[in-house]
Amino acid sequence: MSDAKQFPPSLNTTTKQLNKARKLVEEHLEAPTKKARFPRIQGMFSKTVIVTLKTGNEYVIQLRYEPLDIAPFERGHKLLGSLVPKVEVLHDDELQAAGFWPVIMNCIPGDTWLVRCDRWDPHLNVVVTRSLGRALSRCFVEGSSAQVVQDTIRPKLEQLLAAEHEDVNPFRPLIRQLLERLPQLEKLPLFQSHLDLNEMNLMVLENGELSGILDWELSPPPTPFGMGCNRLHTIAGQINNQIYHERDNYVEMEKGFWEEIIGGAPEHVRKILKANPEAIQTSFIIGTIFDVFDVSTEGKGSPIVLKALPKWVTYRIPALRGDAPPYAI
Repeated sequence: MSDAKQFPPSLNTTTKQLNKARKLVEEHLEAPTKKARFPRIQGMFSKTVIVTLKTGNEYVIQLRYEPLDIAPFERGHKLLGSLVPKVEVLHDDELQAAGFWPVIMNCIPGDTWLVRCDRWDPHLNVVVTRSLGRALSRCFVEGSSAQVVQDTIRPKLEQLLAAEHEDVNPFRPLIRQLLERLPQLEKLPLFQSHLDLNEMNLMVLENGELSGILDWELSPPPTPFGMGCNRLHTIAGQINNQIYHERDNYVEMEKGFWEEIIGGAPEHVRKILKANPEAIQTSFIIGTIFDVFDVSTEGKGSPIVLKALPKWVTYRIPALRGDAPPYAI
């Protein structure tokens, strides 16, 4: 959000916005600030300011379009600690009257992967995906997948199958197959996924190691492992002008991710995963389908990724494909 005219007169310049962010931090933390700045890239649904205390510590103020549910952040922080910012909701009558909801969080060190991924040694992108897999291996949680399968996944697949939008038509046979295979997912452990993993939401250090995962607000409660891994398509690959292509070192990035996320899982979980690769495969493809189609719009597909879907649904995880390519087409 860059149009200052959307703010009330008291905040309609960048200087006023920076000063307001400093005031919010000073009042909340009861600590003096030194300066404030805008990040190099702004998010789509908020205006972000980074505020530096006189101690040197940095905090992020976001002026958001809508109230933020911090429960997903709390789930992520509980599992991943300092890799997930600790978010608190602030109350400011002036901002809320103007339609903005402020939040504060600690500042994650490093840069977004977007800033670095095309500018450094491509091997460091492999370091990123391995580091991401290693971090997410801590996201397995206790509980049974059976209830989630019956209460959430099956009804959503059935809604897609019944949807009237023409975007769904080529994929109806696949959706029927996924419904038949759905009982496989009940064998899998529950996993807290992040449904918006992308180059903007991954923070990395100069050596390629992951320093943080941002923007958890879209992340649902835990689902069977595999569903939330489907963003691997666009982490190890890219969409440019609605055309999908794999990065030069796609296989190394992709295999590194799977090795770390499964290898780092608790031993009892790892045994289940290694015994059920077909279930992981099914879960991964279901996650891919759900990421493209919106049930609330009668099955209309996301135009950005719909063209890539015929290729994506041919993906096979390393444990099943052996030396074959990741995609069949």
